[in-house]
Amino acid sequence: MPIREGTKLLDNKGQFIGNVTSGGYSPVLRRPIAMGYVTSSLAIPDMRICVRVRNKLMSITIVKLPFVPPRHYKRS
Repeated sequence: MPIREGTKLLDNKGQFIGNVTSGGYSPVLRRPIAMGYVTSSLAIPDMRICVRVRNKLMSITIVKLPFVPPRHYKRS
């Protein structure tokens, strides 16, 4: 399920650590994605954090941007 702008990001103890800035569905990845801000000490790729969506606590993974590696050719 997509995570929308303004959703609070939580650590594994339920403490607030950041906010989602945008989210939606990725047709390329065929799954929901979201971007947000967390404390820099917690911005570790592959780290699991939590988010509450529709009153359900979900586990999500921090990944490094871009979500999909660029595959375009740039002429020089």
